Amino acid sequence: MEEYIEHVKTIVEALCIEKEPVGIKYTDEDPVVELEEGGYTVCGAILAASEGKVILLSEDRCACSRGKTHLGLTQKRELPWKMLVEEMRGSLCWSMITYSLVSGNFNLSVGDISARRMERWDPNIMAASIPWERIRGIAEAVEFRHRR
Repeated sequence: MEEYIEHVKTIVEALCIEKEPVGIKYTDEDPVVELEEGGYTVCGAILAASEGKVILLSEDRCACSRGKTHLGLTQKRELPWKMLVEEMRGSLCWSMITYSLVSGNFNLSVGDISARRMERWDPNIMAASIPWERIRGIAEAVEFRHRR
């Protein structure tokens, strides 16, 4: 875990990131840290987490019905894989979380305008979504480039 954290720090430093990196974890385990109270939209939770808050999003605690669907949190209906992976394009929560998790690909996103307006995202914010298994390779590439 320490090596992973160092790799994230390398990427943050190289890209001059001003906000805290946000980690996303799908789990059925109870959190071992203190959580922020209340419900959040997905885009609001990303911003709050970038300020150091720990947010739990679940079907009960996610304040955005579309966000629940995009993240697969809703139990109201079963989401077909094709819809979740191939058809849900454009939303901030899909482009910043779901796409990278299901595809394993790096993604750079500005999100969607309605989510940005609703949560008052700074117009200069972009999000890079990096699956955890790619963090090491990206950090090593950044270090190699920096040494040259």
